[in-house]
Amino acid sequence: MPGEASTWIGRSQEEVPGQLAVAHDAEMWLTRVDRFRAEEESALEKDIYESTRQRHRVALVQLIAVGEFIVLHGKQIGLPTWAKFTLGDIESTLESLHVTFRCEHGPKNHVTTDSLIRGMFDVAK
Repeated sequence: MPGEASTWIGRSQEEVPGQLAVAHDAEMWLTRVDRFRAEEESALEKDIYESTRQRHRVALVQLIAVGEFIVLHGKQIGLPTWAKFTLGDIESTLESLHVTFRCEHGPKNHVTTDSLIRGMFDVAK
């Protein structure tokens, strides 16, 4: 994975079998995603989310990049049959990170645009 010291994907097949490498890296990534979600919740509870927004964005982008890397290799190599998760689980987790990014850091409508959209759906008129 880009910039990850604990990456097993990409090591020689003799050193680490491919499916084992994908499973290892995916498990480490899923653990990091869980920790990230806990930190999000803590920031909201402590009412410091706005002051940590930039750090949130950077961490989120890094998690997305690593997740995409794992999914790419998971599709090419697969996971071992004994893995406690599937490629679908990894893809769903990755999609949840993409949704978070779009909602929290994606483009926002201008106030005028929001007003026009609301007006289009106002059935009272």
